[in-house]
Amino acid sequence: MINHRSIIFKVHLLFISFLIILTASFLFVHSILQKAQLMRFVRSSLISVHSGFALKNPELSKVVSDTKLKRLVLKKGEIVLRRRTRKERVFLYKYQRTYYLIVKSKRGLIMFENTADNTALKTATVIFIFVFLLFLALYLAVLRSIYPLKRFSKSVSEFARGNLDVSFNFKSKDEVGEIARQFNTAIRRLKDSKKMREMFLRNIAHELKTPITKGNLSVEFVEDKRTREILRNLFSRMNSLTDELLSAEKFSEATFNIQSISIDDAVKKAKDMLFADEKSIECSMPSIKIKVDVASFSIALKNLIDNAIKFSSDNKATIRLEQNILTIENKGEKINSSVEHLFEPFFKETSRRNKNGMGLGLYITKHILDRHRIGIQYEYRNGTNIFLLDLSGVIDKFSQ
Repeated sequence: MINHRSIIFKVHLLFISFLIILTASFLFVHSILQKAQLMRFVRSSLISVHSGFALKNPELSKVVSDTKLKRLVLKKGEIVLRRRTRKERVFLYKYQRTYYLIVKSKRGLIMFENTADNTALKTATVIFIFVFLLFLALYLAVLRSIYPLKRFSKSVSEFARGNLDVSFNFKSKDEVGEIARQFNTAIRRLKDSKKMREMFLRNIAHELKTPITKGNLSVEFVEDKRTREILRNLFSRMNSLTDELLSAEKFSEATFNIQSISIDDAVKKAKDMLFADEKSIECSMPSIKIKVDVASFSIALKNLIDNAIKFSSDNKATIRLEQNILTIENKGEKINSSVEHLFEPFFKETSRRNKNGMGLGLYITKHILDRHRIGIQYEYRNGTNIFLLDLSGVIDKFSQ
């Protein structure tokens, strides 16, 4: 489908419009010059007739004496102009790209051949060809400069879906090349930032494990029951936090085992992990197969379904699949945060239902989906929170 708003379409339209105007102008000028040249030929020939057949402008016309040629012109030639006066009849013929003037009078028939060198017409043609080739070269140069924008658009789309392993290699020194270099620099900095953040989380998780384990052992020696219970809860929460951090590390380093599975089975595995009541989850989707790492993808779905039920106003989550977009919805208040912060580590919605959460569920989910190159977005429409997963890149096309 043609995008009428695209820059490339506008360049094509500009070139076609210019070509039409240039061609129309050339044909108009060519027609005027040709008519002027023919009028000079006719006028010169008639003057020659009226002056006793003495050629006044031999560079414009000459008398045809070849009887065979006369017959061919009269028989096969195309009449372009005819005039009749009291003394004579005048016919302008075109035969094999040459014009002939035939004058019939009481004196007989005389034929003149147009011998003009058509310099003006040739000059106009050369100018037309030169301007056309010049504009064509400019048109191709402009296309060459902006055509990479199509590839750039695809790279940006991949980046928007969470794929940081994209790049746009275009070494031109124009504005498009500058955009490409800035884009690659931004991607590189984001990747470096992400690696540093993941490394930081891993180090924290590993460093905390040992003191937490020792703390749990030491708590049992505390004599005061209330103090012992407080410390147990404290170390339990810290242990849950480190477990979630280590889960993030595990999915960061794990090698995915990509398999084909129906979306129904993937959702069922997620529901089994969640131990949720069947009445709390409503599913509506066609039976299609996707190619994913079943274990990790099921965990990502489990986290999203769990959040949908936990923060819904009716303790229900709805799962739909339309046009390769999987949506997980719930009725409730809008998430009180910007979309950019939703998938950051330790982001936590503040409510009683989330008092035990550590804010790593959506971060782990986003990381798993990124590894699968599955884009995820959040929307709020008509009192409904909606998470949208673009499964276009993982559809098992051979099973369709």
